[in-house]
Amino acid sequence: MSDPWAAPGLDTGRLVSWSIPRIACAGCCVATAVMAVLRGGWWWGISVATGALVVGRAQRGLIDDGIVGVSFVSRSRWTYVRGVTRMSDTHLRARGETRFRSVRLRHRGRFDMSEKKVAADASLATVLERVALGPHSRRVTWHVASASLRTVMCLPVDQVTPSGWEDDPDAWRDVVPWSGEDGHWAYETWRHLRTRDGVVVAFRVRDVGRRRTDTSLLAALAPFGTSRVATVTADVVPGRRAGAVAGRHVHRGRANAQVASLLGFRRRAESTDIARRVEQREHAVAEGHALLRVTLWVFVIQHHLRDLEDACAALLRDAQAASITLERGDGRHALWTCAAMPGAPS
Repeated sequence: MSDPWAAPGLDTGRLVSWSIPRIACAGCCVATAVMAVLRGGWWWGISVATGALVVGRAQRGLIDDGIVGVSFVSRSRWTYVRGVTRMSDTHLRARGETRFRSVRLRHRGRFDMSEKKVAADASLATVLERVALGPHSRRVTWHVASASLRTVMCLPVDQVTPSGWEDDPDAWRDVVPWSGEDGHWAYETWRHLRTRDGVVVAFRVRDVGRRRTDTSLLAALAPFGTSRVATVTADVVPGRRAGAVAGRHVHRGRANAQVASLLGFRRRAESTDIARRVEQREHAVAEGHALLRVTLWVFVIQHHLRDLEDACAALLRDAQAASITLERGDGRHALWTCAAMPGAPS
């Protein structure tokens, strides 16, 4: 049996595959910059073009990689998590402190947070619209544990329990991607997060394909029997700010379209579709609906380090089959895990 706290061996294959392309790109940039300093003239143009090409062609961009690397090196590897339940409220400390209430769904079968289910359950929309009445942006989270089929919603402490849900102050402990016991330390490495119970890898949904099947997002990413936890975080924008935010997005889209038209560029069908949906969102907000900033996270949890990469590869295959693009949180596993915790600040 492997120890999750044991130091893993150096994966030279992954290290070489990650570093060689970046070293080659950096070498090209340095070489052209040196030639520009020594020779001047048109070498300056080549240097600028090479830097722009390298940054533009990188998957996440060399600048983003540098920011992630600096953040990873500069912060502590250790994260302390402590949750204390008092009456119906929970005080949670995880790179910050927060309070929330956790409620558990009364299961009538598999609850997978599909669009049809959410639309059918008006109580969820009512909760979000009540939260939007407040003066500040606040967060509501849904957590689905595929292994136990538990669905938990975490609310601000001043919200009432919606219909179809029941109070369960300790329910959040079953859906967080690490141990729910009080006073727990987690250690972050570049590729994963180590907890007392095993290892965790955080993923974030970057894009959802247009030509998807009818299978819901969470059913595709966290099917029953897998060791995954799917989390939906919804930052509710206050009602008095929501109209301004939605209107600003509409104005930005129209201004960009006008500038593109003046420059002779044709507006793409995709841009037209996005503009139409942005205007629909503005009308919905004007009718009193809540404006949300939604993020979907998936956490792969394994007891042994040797099984972790296979489980991550299986998740990526499931995401590809469902036309979902995932981003792995290398260098940010602790930050992303804390961002998806119940009651995390917006």
